[in-house]
Amino acid sequence: MGFGGEISKTVGFTPTGDPMLDFAATSTIPSMLAALFVNPERNSGSTFIPLRQPHCLDYGRSATIPQSLAVGNITFIPRRPSKSQAQLTTTLLWRILASFPTMIERKETLPPFIHPMMLCGEVREETSMLDTPETLVNCMSIVQMWKLRQSQTNGLVWRTIRMELEKMWVEHGSYTDWQLLACQQTVLTYLLMRMREGARVNDDIDAPLIFTLGRVSKTLVNRIGNAEFITGVPNAINSCSEWIFHETRRRIATIARLINMVLDIDSAVVCYLLRGFVFVPLPAQRTLWETNTTASWRKEFDLFLRDRRLYGLAADGKLKSLVQQDDGQVVISIVDWESWLAEQDTFGTMVMLAGSLLEANASADTSA
Repeated sequence: MGFGGEISKTVGFTPTGDPMLDFAATSTIPSMLAALFVNPERNSGSTFIPLRQPHCLDYGRSATIPQSLAVGNITFIPRRPSKSQAQLTTTLLWRILASFPTMIERKETLPPFIHPMMLCGEVREETSMLDTPETLVNCMSIVQMWKLRQSQTNGLVWRTIRMELEKMWVEHGSYTDWQLLACQQTVLTYLLMRMREGARVNDDIDAPLIFTLGRVSKTLVNRIGNAEFITGVPNAINSCSEWIFHETRRRIATIARLINMVLDIDSAVVCYLLRGFVFVPLPAQRTLWETNTTASWRKEFDLFLRDRRLYGLAADGKLKSLVQQDDGQVVISIVDWESWLAEQDTFGTMVMLAGSLLEANASADTSA
């Protein structure tokens, strides 16, 4: 399995256009990736290439979660790169990802794929959410149990998680979009908890985790599509809550690919990417993501739109910017890590480590 990760389709990354360097017209705001993903009817020559396409998971219409994937292995064992420096980089990336579950037990220290305004404040008012989604509330309690677990209680924790997965599997069809997003965040947290466990004798939770994340994500994709992946900035974003929703989905997809870079997981799903890139667009900068009022968000979002710039991580590990020019063309250029990292949150460090792994992988392929 190559770096880049088949698991990403599990979180709904299924772009269906063709890339070209010419911006398409948008109805409300500049769409930074309209240049890269356009209607396939305008250009019949597809340039999407799958990183790997072994099988496709069949989520089916089962009333209960399938007990096994039937294809591939899910071992949750860290990858072991051949070069010692790559091994160290993989370990560092693994440790950052593994720290996220314990961050969720307090609203003040949420992981970077859960926005604080989703749990309280103006976003709740905009979306008419009366309460924090139940799946996230339960997840916070389960994480506390898991953090204090002992050998005698570990089985109870994972049985509780299994019941939560079964509930989501049965009820998710009636959930709102925000509740489905909360399900993605919750299952991803459980997946990271499972990653911390390593190889286990009792691994009957592995397939339910992958299947539940996949089915919930597929339901959300079928309902609202993939605008945040196809266009970078979805058209007609008029509120802070809309932006948080789409940015959160991008961050979940990025986490999924990062997991696949450090764990030996053959989830047997397909990931289609823009040729030459592994991550594009990268998550938004810290000042935009960490806004805590709609007024401060609007100020930062307007700055982002005026900048007309997105970032992506190339397959050779290079950080690149994609800048829209006045004539509508896109200029792609290499960016130094230091300037970009100065504006990033935890994702910046993870993307830099991923770039180091990709660079080592490209170097190994060249010397082979």
